[in-house]
Amino acid sequence: MCVLVVEDDPEQAEILREQLQSAQYRVEVAATGNEALSLAQGLVPDLVLLDVILPDLDGYQVCARLRRHSETEMVPVVMLTGLGATEDRIRALEVGADDFLTKPYNLDELLARVKSLMRIRRATRAMERVDSVITSLALIVEARDPYSEGHSERVARTAEYLGRRLTLEGEELRAMSQGAMLHDLGNVAVPDRVLLKQGPLTESEMREIRRHPVVGYIVCAPLHSARPFLPVIRHHHEHWDGSGYPDGLVRTEIPLPARIVALADAYDSLTSVRPFRKAMAPSEAVEFVHENRGVLFDPELADEMLAMMQEASWREFLRSLRVVRGAQD
Repeated sequence: MCVLVVEDDPEQAEILREQLQSAQYRVEVAATGNEALSLAQGLVPDLVLLDVILPDLDGYQVCARLRRHSETEMVPVVMLTGLGATEDRIRALEVGADDFLTKPYNLDELLARVKSLMRIRRATRAMERVDSVITSLALIVEARDPYSEGHSERVARTAEYLGRRLTLEGEELRAMSQGAMLHDLGNVAVPDRVLLKQGPLTESEMREIRRHPVVGYIVCAPLHSARPFLPVIRHHHEHWDGSGYPDGLVRTEIPLPARIVALADAYDSLTSVRPFRKAMAPSEAVEFVHENRGVLFDPELADEMLAMMQEASWREFLRSLRVVRGAQD
């Protein structure tokens, strides 16, 4: 893994290089803020050791700019300085630094902090890879069905929008969004003659469609990283009154993230063209949610979503997803 050392004192820079290389890290050195930014964009280091006092840009400016670029916004930054005032530490944190060491620093302590932050960096990269795989799988599913293009992303973002209103955050919100992206993964097992059929489905064809939550669950279950969002994949078609599938769960037996995704999925599906029906107008979809609160949907969540749909920000949100397809209230 690569450490970018930003230090204008050649002696200090060499000491850091030797210590880090002895710990098996690859090391690149920059003597100025601009050189550091140029190197960071090219090599995307796994960690930056950043001196505050530099000949051109100071370390605070460099850190702030690193945080503004998508390639480096998640790279851990440790500020190194002879300044020890509380306000200097606060400023470092305000611009996005992850840690702060005052010179003269203990090299063993510095290496311990580097090792700790590198563990976080590896975990972050693993999550980035998971997100990439999830997005790719969702796109593969949608590629079979031109009518569902963008559906998974819209459902994920709508569920996240509602989840934030319900004070979901952190890992729970992330897991719900990932599950929403893959909620229809099981459709890979549905034959084209059923998935793309023009007109109403027969009962046997509906049984094939209703297999998709379990198929998606089986595909993802062996993946350790999928465990947090497996309930969303399996239970997004459960109904509040117990009439849903695959397990016939009732009310709060249905995990909260799955109940949220069920609402987001229903709204997007209703307002989208499908092979067997036209898209509903948004006002009709709203009426459907209202009529089925306490039947298909958790009534409290449905009420929250209905209230959300009355706000001006909701229409702006829909436009950002390009889901208003000419049908107007």
